[in-house]
Amino acid sequence: MILTKNKKDSVDIDLLIEQKISGNKLNELLLVVPTNRKIRALKREIISATPNKAVTKLNLETIGTFSTVILLTEDKTKGRVLSEAAGATLMKQSFQETELKYFSNYRDEIPAGTLERIKNVITEYKKHGITPELLRKEADSLRSSEKIKALDIADIYDIYKKKCEALNVKEIGDIYSWVTALGRADFDARIKKLYHDVQLVIINGFDEFTAPEIEIIDKISSVKNIELYISFDYYAYNPLMFSHLDKCYDSLKGKGFCEIKDSSVAVFDKFNSTVREKLFRENKPQVNEFEDRITVISALNREKEIENIAKEAKYLLTEKKIKPNKICVVFNLIQNYSSLVRDIFWMYGIPFNLTDRYSLKTSSPVISIINFLEILENDFYYKNIFRALSSGFLNYFGIDQSTLLKASVNLKIISGLDNWQNSLYDAIKRCDDKDDDTSSQMLGKELYEKALNDIKVLTKNLAPFGKQLTLSEFRDNLVSLIYTLNLPAKLINNNGTAIEENIKAINTFLAEVDEVFELLGMEFDKKKRFPLIFFLNNLRTIVASSRYNIKEKPGYGIQVTTLNEIRGLQFDYLFISGLCDGDLPTRYTPEIFFSGSYARNEKNHHTEERYHFYQSLCSWKEHLYLTYPAQEDRKELVQSNFLSEFTGLFKTKAKNEKDYENIIYSKEDFLIHVGQLGIESSKDFYENELKDFDFDGVENSLQINDKRFTEPFGESEYTGFIKKGLSEKGKEFIEEYKTKQYSISQLETYAK
Repeated sequence: MILTKNKKDSVDIDLLIEQKISGNKLNELLLVVPTNRKIRALKREIISATPNKAVTKLNLETIGTFSTVILLTEDKTKGRVLSEAAGATLMKQSFQETELKYFSNYRDEIPAGTLERIKNVITEYKKHGITPELLRKEADSLRSSEKIKALDIADIYDIYKKKCEALNVKEIGDIYSWVTALGRADFDARIKKLYHDVQLVIINGFDEFTAPEIEIIDKISSVKNIELYISFDYYAYNPLMFSHLDKCYDSLKGKGFCEIKDSSVAVFDKFNSTVREKLFRENKPQVNEFEDRITVISALNREKEIENIAKEAKYLLTEKKIKPNKICVVFNLIQNYSSLVRDIFWMYGIPFNLTDRYSLKTSSPVISIINFLEILENDFYYKNIFRALSSGFLNYFGIDQSTLLKASVNLKIISGLDNWQNSLYDAIKRCDDKDDDTSSQMLGKELYEKALNDIKVLTKNLAPFGKQLTLSEFRDNLVSLIYTLNLPAKLINNNGTAIEENIKAINTFLAEVDEVFELLGMEFDKKKRFPLIFFLNNLRTIVASSRYNIKEKPGYGIQVTTLNEIRGLQFDYLFISGLCDGDLPTRYTPEIFFSGSYARNEKNHHTEERYHFYQSLCSWKEHLYLTYPAQEDRKELVQSNFLSEFTGLFKTKAKNEKDYENIIYSKEDFLIHVGQLGIESSKDFYENELKDFDFDGVENSLQINDKRFTEPFGESEYTGFIKKGLSEKGKEFIEEYKTKQYSISQLETYAK
């Protein structure tokens, strides 16, 4: 439906936009959409559709970016937008400075997960215009522990809010609050100055608006000489899918917005209209006409599900010549599939854009930096040393991890820099005092001397952090350490597939450190000095709360994303995957930190999940695939009731693993095929077609594998007998290890 305050009976929004594009009047149009992804897609579409393939002014915003522009562009004194990491740091401080009752056990150190959840709740309160005062008022209607919890969160929120105000930083909810508080004349003046040519505002693709967002939309609609239209996907006659929007719809009507006829040529095609009006309703007749364009693909488990998707996508790319950017794979809980998609799509040679955000706490180079500093924090505890040395990302100036490990085991060194040094000095002295000059004695001395030198190298590089530092000194030392350890060169020259991911992680880490330390510098005296533990605690908070994205390559690869990210987008081929209960729909687990009436109820949760499924169903043109796994880790999964409802409404085709068995989609598929067919038969059949394929290498690998099984104790280098072919010196070295004692973990490491 279309909502507006303009006195019209109908409107064709698509035609209005087309007229602005074809008439080179894009400066007169402001499009407000729900996601930055939609902005990027629209930007490409609009520029491609303009007569000269170029534009001078393009007004594309989300409500958040629009509000930020209105507030901060015109008045730099209003501050800046707060990052997630900086917000988590301020939230942690607020927690520690509050007189807590419900959370009294967490006064000294709040668990990272609890901190993140409370921060998300308070951020959500801000977006909806809920203040600490309203929370305290809500607490009056609660009892016992719920009341105490609500008051604690209100107090934390109050201190957090005051900290943000004192430091002049704002979350999006704070910006909404400022914009809604602007006077009519001030707001209108800002609009006219920043969007002085705009005459038409179209708000499209949203599923719901918060109370502050409705206030902002209402303000825009009242600006003189501006027509505003809201495309609002709401249908009152299917409450199982749309009832959660009733309150939002009533609020818009209460502001004076009226529904008018949408006269666009293709408002809803038959499929979309059928889904909108009949999905999840009872007594619905089955629709047969889309059977050839809808396929349900079942799989044994999540891995097989992604393999099936990859094979179907490979077929579309190679046989039907579909461009990769015309295909999209979406999940409700993408984190259950991200690693599988990366591995399997890469194996099948499929280009893809995966939009799942990475967390800094999973970034190996970032964690390796913190692990390195933890060596000093825990006084050279052996596990910290080996954890830092095993990352592979840092250049430790020739430090030999295995030498340190041997020395630690032989001398039973657990921790303490003095203990390391004294134990190694004593061991070297004992080697010198003995009369024998055997190679074993000499090797022992060399080992301890090398270990002592490695400890000295670690000590030298950690020395700058061994005293109390100011914020700026620590930051400078941290950057210096990164370069001293040669991390930038390591990242750039890394032969792995995650070069861009790792570089972005380090850049994000340093940017977040800069922001957090700048805010801490505004809060504390800049000359104040802190111990290493203070800095490491802040670094851990930054890492735990920071996420980053790899820059999207426009028009490259199959889009792999979430349901929310494809709102308003269209693809020729769409896979909606992970259709099992618990994924889509997710189970109702109320957020325990929301108070009283602000907590989302189970009915709303299920309605929102149905609505998101409906929105994704409206995002394809040529073919729709619905996929689901049957089990996970030997646990049986239940097919989504959403899929059951859908197949009850639409007749579909079905596929499973057997439908992909007889086609080779990857090198791995071919190797399996060669193994089944036999080397000689494969050579005869394929040698002319695959002249560069190493059939002899495959045959040799199969023979080695057979030898391992048929002669597990044979004297072969493939069954663990590595003495063959060694030099005399090497054999002598190996012999000395026969009499040593080994721990279980050492034997397991050797076995690996």
